[in-house]
Amino acid sequence: MASFIPITEFLPLAADGMRAIVDARSPAEYSQGHMPGALNIPLLDNEQRAQVGIEFKKRGRERAIDLGFKLAGSSFPELAKKAKDISPHNKEILLYCWRGGLRSQIVSWVLGMYGYELIGLKGGYKTFRNQALEMLEQPLTLVVVGGRTGAGKTEILNHLAAQGHQVIDLEGLANHKGSAFGGLGMPLQPSNEHFENLIASQLMRFDMNKTIYIENESRQLGSNKVPDSLYLKMRDTAVIDVQLPTKRRLARIIEEYGHFPPAMLAEKTRNVEKRMGPQHVKAALELLDAGNIAAWAEAVMNYYDHNYDYGMEQRQPETIIKLECGEESHEEIARKISIMNLKAPKAIGVAGSSQS
Repeated sequence: MASFIPITEFLPLAADGMRAIVDARSPAEYSQGHMPGALNIPLLDNEQRAQVGIEFKKRGRERAIDLGFKLAGSSFPELAKKAKDISPHNKEILLYCWRGGLRSQIVSWVLGMYGYELIGLKGGYKTFRNQALEMLEQPLTLVVVGGRTGAGKTEILNHLAAQGHQVIDLEGLANHKGSAFGGLGMPLQPSNEHFENLIASQLMRFDMNKTIYIENESRQLGSNKVPDSLYLKMRDTAVIDVQLPTKRRLARIIEEYGHFPPAMLAEKTRNVEKRMGPQHVKAALELLDAGNIAAWAEAVMNYYDHNYDYGMEQRQPETIIKLECGEESHEEIARKISIMNLKAPKAIGVAGSSQS
């Protein structure tokens, strides 16, 4: 049987990457949200879990356990095979289910017979989820990196991370670049619950006394919503507004989106008709039909520039720090931002938020 430890001991073991992490819940539960890095080896599939739940409500715990063993018994060898696949050399595995109860105990019993040593999470995923939500409420010292569309903000964040700084890439975690076109070429988005888990897990690994760099985002990234507590902190601190020449930004937009089929770009363009206006959308679609990708990109860029400018107008003017750039590389821009923060951290990053 597994030895169950509290989350304060479990998380460091999960973070060191030395052991596989097994989520023993059903595939549906796992898809809804799980501990980042965990792999799903379900004791029961979705339908079987539902059957056991009904049995528990109608006839009680013992009858539900009997049914659970009956349904899962034939899958025990498959559990061992999957454990071997994810942990071929290390016989120590981290394990959790919903509340650290019966499913964890059964899986640990089965895998224990195959020679595995299981370390279970006391309180299961429910405990981790509560920890994640608490983490999102913590005070943060943020530096928000802004800039009009095509400014390369994500690339700047990547360089900041490469330079050793703490970075949260919301777009990367959400698999979405934030605009109507932001899902093009991106993997499937996580559930909103799991998006929150991904953010919280990064925060758990950070030194909360040091600056965290993050992109200036709207509340919504495709189907994912930035947690309210984090969004309020982002709006309550200063933003470094990276200003690049229009020509350079346009070239980046064409590079990022110009290779997609015109029909796909047209479909996404129609999605912003209510906000962009029927006349402007019609003109943009005609440019696509004519094969004039550059002119289409300029029309779309102008629309998003207006949106960005409106969002910046909602901030207090004194919280906007303009960083004018010419042909500097994004690596150089990232270095400039980090130097600005070192020289005037109180003016740029605000620890916490009165609204959070």
